[in-house]
Amino acid sequence: MDPSGWIVALTVLVLVGWVLAQPLLRPMRRGSAVPADVSSLQAQVDQVIETMRELDFDYALGKVSEEDYSPHRAALLAHGADCSRNWIASAA
Repeated sequence: MDPSGWIVALTVLVLVGWVLAQPLLRPMRRGSAVPADVSSLQAQVDQVIETMRELDFDYALGKVSEEDYSPHRAALLAHGADCSRNWIASAA
C-alpha cells in the first residue's frame, strides 16, 4: 500500500473511532434522567401531597393556627411545584 492509502485508511479509522466514542465522551444531559430519578421525583411529589393533606386536616381540627398554616402550606406548595416541574422535565 502506498503512503496515500495509509493516510486515507488511518483518517477513516480515526473518524470512525471518534464517531463511536461520542456517546461515551458526551456528558449525560439533565433531561435524560434514569428511571430511578423519575421515581424519586414522583415519590417527592407524593410526599408533598400527603404532607399537605395532613396539614389541611390538622388545620381543620384546630391543631394548627392560621399563622403557622399559611406559610407552611405556601412552602409545601412551592416545593411540590418544583418537584412536579422537575418530574415533567425529566420524563420528557
